[in-house]
Amino acid sequence: MQTKITITPTDFSQPMEVTNSTDVRLLLPMMGEIPDEFDNSNKWSRAVSKWFFEGMRKDAFTEKEGIDKDKAFRHLAAVISRWDLKHEHKTAGAAYLMSRWFNDVKL
Repeated sequence: MQTKITITPTDFSQPMEVTNSTDVRLLLPMMGEIPDEFDNSNKWSRAVSKWFFEGMRKDAFTEKEGIDKDKAFRHLAAVISRWDLKHEHKTAGAAYLMSRWFNDVKL
């Protein structure tokens, strides 16, 4: 018997709960849904790169009203730490999500 994977569309206005069994593909929008401005040319893309290579602290981020900072950080950490995603998708997707959930980041 084959297992059917259902991917539910989301607007990513809120971070998702992440567990060890979370399918990382559900944590990112499709590459074609990510605006071109998140291709390494803005502060969010630089924040993802810094996080990937040096690590980032939660206190570097100022969350938007109604966003659970811890939940957002876990969601982003699950994406950024994965090696089975294309780097371009991971970087652009995480930058886009940061822009949705945070007002600012100190680099």
